[in-house]
Amino acid sequence: MPNKRVPQSPFPIYEDLPSDASFDYHDEPLDHGRATANGTCLTGPGTDLEPLEDYKEGGFHPIHLGDTLGTSYCVLRKLGHGGYGTVWLCRDTRDDYARYVAVKVTIAMVKAEDISDLTILAGLDRSSAPGSDHIAFPLDTFSITGPNGTHQCIVLPLLGPCVSPELWVRLKDEPGPVLRKMAYQAVKAINFLHTNGICHGDFRPANILAKLNSLNHVSEEELLSRFGEPKLVKVVTESGDELPVSSPRYLTPAIDLSRLGDEYLTDQICVIDFGESFRISDPPDVSCIPEMYLSPEVLLQLLRDEKSGYGDDDIDDYNVYNDDNNGDNNEEDTRKNNKKDEDEDVDDNKDNPKGERAAIGPACDLWALGCTLFEIRQQTALFHMIHDPDDLVAEMVRYFGKLPTQWWDTWERRAEYFDEHGTWIRENEDRSLEWLLDQSSDTVQSPTFQQDSSCIRWTSMATPQAEQKLMADLLYKLFQYDPDKRISAEGAVTHEWFKM
Repeated sequence: MPNKRVPQSPFPIYEDLPSDASFDYHDEPLDHGRATANGTCLTGPGTDLEPLEDYKEGGFHPIHLGDTLGTSYCVLRKLGHGGYGTVWLCRDTRDDYARYVAVKVTIAMVKAEDISDLTILAGLDRSSAPGSDHIAFPLDTFSITGPNGTHQCIVLPLLGPCVSPELWVRLKDEPGPVLRKMAYQAVKAINFLHTNGICHGDFRPANILAKLNSLNHVSEEELLSRFGEPKLVKVVTESGDELPVSSPRYLTPAIDLSRLGDEYLTDQICVIDFGESFRISDPPDVSCIPEMYLSPEVLLQLLRDEKSGYGDDDIDDYNVYNDDNNGDNNEEDTRKNNKKDEDEDVDDNKDNPKGERAAIGPACDLWALGCTLFEIRQQTALFHMIHDPDDLVAEMVRYFGKLPTQWWDTWERRAEYFDEHGTWIRENEDRSLEWLLDQSSDTVQSPTFQQDSSCIRWTSMATPQAEQKLMADLLYKLFQYDPDKRISAEGAVTHEWFKM
C-alpha cells in the first residue's frame, strides 16, 4: 500500500516545508528581481517561474508544497504554468482513490463556463468511441476561493513527456514503429473530436503527451526522491514588510518528469489542453495556434491584415468550414493542384479590401495534424526554427508547390524568395518534403542507455524508403492548399502508412 500524506493546512507555515527543500536566494534582491505593483520581488533567478506580478486579484492562486487543494488533493511538486494557471503534481488522499494526478488551477478571472476543457468535452460519449481513450478527460473538477478570487480546478491524469522532439531516445523498442503508432493515435484522437463536432484549435506535439504506467503503487517518498529536492525561490517585499496575502512565500520551478525513468513510459498518447477548442458550428474569429502550425489560408490572411492595418476589431466575419470530403486525392494530384497558378481562384473578393476571410475550422486542424505527424515520426519540426510568417509561406511553397493564383499574386514579399514561375532564387539549396523525410537516415542517431545494463544500445531514426513514400502520400493529402481538398481525419485513419 502506498503511504498516505496527512492533509496539511491550506496555508502552511515555513516549518511545514519539505525537509529536503532548498531556497535559491541572495541577501539582497537581484537586479532582475524587480518589485511588482504589490511591492514583492524574488530573491533569486526567476527563470522557468510564473510571473510574480500575476499573483494579484484575478490572477494566480498562491500555492505551496504540502497544501491541500479541495478536500483531498495534496500538493507534491509543480508540473508547469501558463498564462491561465498553474499545474501541480498531487496525491488524491481519499482511501478509495490514492492516486497521483495533475491538478490545473486557473487564474481567478477565468470562469467555469469559459473553460473549454469542461464545456467542450462535457457530454461526449467516450465509453467505446474510437480515439476517446487518447483524450485527457477531466477526472474531477472543483473550485477554491483564496485571496485573489475564486479559482477553477481541473483534475487530470498524470501524463509523461510530449511526443517530440526527444522522446525517441527514451523508447525501449526501435523508435520507428512506436512513433508511427503514436502518430496513428493522434489521428484517431482528432477524428474523435471532429466526429463529435469539435475542433481542437491548438493541435501540436506540445499538447500530445505520452501516457505513463500507473504510479499509484509507488510511495510518495520514493516518487519524490526521483525528482530531487525542490528548488524554492523566496518572495520578499521591497520594503521589508510582511508579504501581502495575494502572494506566495516562494515560487518553485516545474519538475522534470523524464526523471521518473523510462520504465514508466508507454507507447500510448493523450491529447491535452482544450483551451482553444471550439464547436465546428461556432468557430472563433482568430486562430491562436503558433504560426508554424497555422494553415496557409489563415497565415496569408494574417499577412494581408498586417499590410492593410486591420486590427482585432475587424476580424469578425470568419466563415464556418465544413469538412465533408473523403480525401481520395493522391500525391501526384496534390502537387498538380498546389502548383496551379493560372485558373484557380481562392478569393472571390479580390476587389474587396476586406474580402472573404479565411475560415477557422476542421481544415486548420488537419493542416496542424500534418505538421504534427511529421514531427512525431521525424522528431523534429517541419518548419524548424522559422518564426517569420513570410519565411513560413516560402517554406510551404518549397515543400508543396506554388500557391494558388490569388494567394501568389497578393503575397507581397514573394519576389524575395521566388521568381514569377515559382522557382527558388536564393543561394541556399531548394528542398522538398521527400528530401526532409530522407534526412533522418543520414543525420539522426543517438544512444539509449539501459538502466539495467552498462551497455549502450544504438538506435536509428532512419525512415525506410517504403515508409517515406507512404508517409509523404498522407502528408501531401493533408497539406492541400485548398482546405476543401484536405483529407479528412476519418480518411486519414485508414491510410496505408498506418498498416505497415
